[in-house]
Amino acid sequence: MKKIRISIVFLVLESMCFAADLKVVPLQGLLKPDSIEASDSHIYISDGFNVKIFSLEDFKLKKTFGKRGEGPKDFKGFILPYVQPDYIFINSPNKVSYFTLDGEFIKEIHIRHIFGRFKPLGKDQFVGYHYSREEKIRYESIYLFNSKFEKVKQLYQREYMIDKNRKINFIEERPPFFYIVDNKVFLDGVDGVIYVFDNTGKKVTGLRCPCERIPFTKEHKQRFINYFKNHPETRDYYRNIKDRMTFPDYFPPIRMFHVTDNNIYVMTYKEKDGKNEFVIMDVSGKLLKTVFIPVAPFEESTVIISYTIKNGKLYHLKDNEETEEWELPIYEID
Repeated sequence: MKKIRISIVFLVLESMCFAADLKVVPLQGLLKPDSIEASDSHIYISDGFNVKIFSLEDFKLKKTFGKRGEGPKDFKGFILPYVQPDYIFINSPNKVSYFTLDGEFIKEIHIRHIFGRFKPLGKDQFVGYHYSREEKIRYESIYLFNSKFEKVKQLYQREYMIDKNRKINFIEERPPFFYIVDNKVFLDGVDGVIYVFDNTGKKVTGLRCPCERIPFTKEHKQRFINYFKNHPETRDYYRNIKDRMTFPDYFPPIRMFHVTDNNIYVMTYKEKDGKNEFVIMDVSGKLLKTVFIPVAPFEESTVIISYTIKNGKLYHLKDNEETEEWELPIYEID
């Protein structure tokens, strides 16, 4: 019976479809954007030290807020905005900031004793990364924090991949992803299971992605090395760590994932005709369908991949090398 059930799963996976792009729109005013988020009516793009708001109706730039500086509306370094139902939550070095969905400043909270990337869980809790060292071993952890950013409970921990003289496997040892939806934390444990925690940090379930195990071949290795040593953002780093790089026998089951609109969208390492597989499940773990969308080949895992999903559409922020402009391909994913 077990073999029959497995066969059925893979028959479903093979009944795949290719998502067609609805449109590709140019985005004016972007210099070097990092991340993209979406609401029902706008997209929010971090671009250096500021956030740009574009309308989803006409894709025109509506507002830019934030700048480099020390003030309450300013940022000192890399920023990550997360769009909430009624505000924007922004991470930046040593503080988190709150803005309205229209980009008006609300408040900020300074964080002096810890560096991490946080997301709000309800009104007075946060989930975020924390890096520590114990007996000469560095760790990367995800914790539940209280309103004062004091650690309450550890949700996940593993040895930090980038350490002196340590072998580095960039494919298997990527940072874990987590999303917060309806006061629940969805955390990728890097083992093909998305773990779900309640707002007390209690693990309530684990949702296994029905993802195919993809062998990591010599061709994959060469593609990765060629990209890593030639890309402007990684080639200098490659010279320093090339002798420490190792590679797995198989790709991890999950490359990235999003939780939105009561669905889980898992991007895997499977590729077909230059497109990436997305396995779509509901929040109970039921497989709905798979689609293929051209987002980024696996070797680009070492640089920022900027896309988001909202209301059944995938928005992919992409640099058009021919026109030297940023544009937004949009795909129907549901």
